[in-house]
Amino acid sequence: MREYTKHHYIPQCYLKNFSIDGKGIYVYNKKNSKSYCTSIENIFFEKDFYSIDEELIPDYAKDRVRRESIEHDYFANQIESQFSRFLDIINSVSAKLMESKDILTAFPVEYTENIAFQIVIQYFRTPEARKYVVELVDYIRSVVETLIDCNAIMDDIEREQLKFDLIKPGNEVLDHCCTCFKPQVIKSIVDMLQNNIWSIYFSAGDCFVTSDSPIIIEREIPTKNCDFLSLNLPSTNITFPLTSRILVRIWDREYYKQLEPFNRIVRFVNDEFVRVENLRQYVWARNQVVSSIDYSDFYQKLKNEKGKEVFCKH
Repeated sequence: MREYTKHHYIPQCYLKNFSIDGKGIYVYNKKNSKSYCTSIENIFFEKDFYSIDEELIPDYAKDRVRRESIEHDYFANQIESQFSRFLDIINSVSAKLMESKDILTAFPVEYTENIAFQIVIQYFRTPEARKYVVELVDYIRSVVETLIDCNAIMDDIEREQLKFDLIKPGNEVLDHCCTCFKPQVIKSIVDMLQNNIWSIYFSAGDCFVTSDSPIIIEREIPTKNCDFLSLNLPSTNITFPLTSRILVRIWDREYYKQLEPFNRIVRFVNDEFVRVENLRQYVWARNQVVSSIDYSDFYQKLKNEKGKEVFCKH
């Protein structure tokens, strides 16, 4: 039997920035209320999560597309290598800013584009995003098949004549990637996010935590039947811990006009701010929170009155 491959839906190059030594990381598991230390290699992965079913690769593409093409050629060689280089730059800039503590420093606009790109990619590449997309595509297929069947009956046309790619049985990996990772889709969302108002928060120590659901999306105005893939609805604010020292929040420009004077201005935050943000990460985490510091005592105190972990409905 072929051995499975670990495919990390949250990249290790990102998790290194929340680790103890670039390898080990503290984990708090909300499912069983357990705290432990493990290797970043052993968390936030699915077996063969991006592997392509070889039977679905057409003969003409087999010299260019392999079972591991999405994981190796796209995520590892393109997305994560770029992200890793960017994080090296950010860490260098962070060290200089923390040393100078210049309160009037504006975060470079070219950095916001890179961060927005990584936010979109990360938001779309989770198991939850795949589940949503696969269910949506399956629903669309069923609707199209029903319409085609009706037209075939009404017009006495052979059903086979009306088939097209949309209704062909798909593969979850391909449905996910072909829906979410088209360059034009990514670029359009990145442009919208970059045009919003950005808050950049710096902490003095390696204090911020992250989780298996690191991107928090909140709206001041409730939206009925909100699409999972909508990152730029009115009154939205998006929070993303970029490293253990840097947290980014993006505000809808129209709804939060009063924040315009502070756009991209670096802010140095205190321990209380960090605690609140770590609380929010804990609540929004699906199962696991990770950090370079053992926060197990803090998490244990966050349980509700019945002694159960607090989960957020995504």
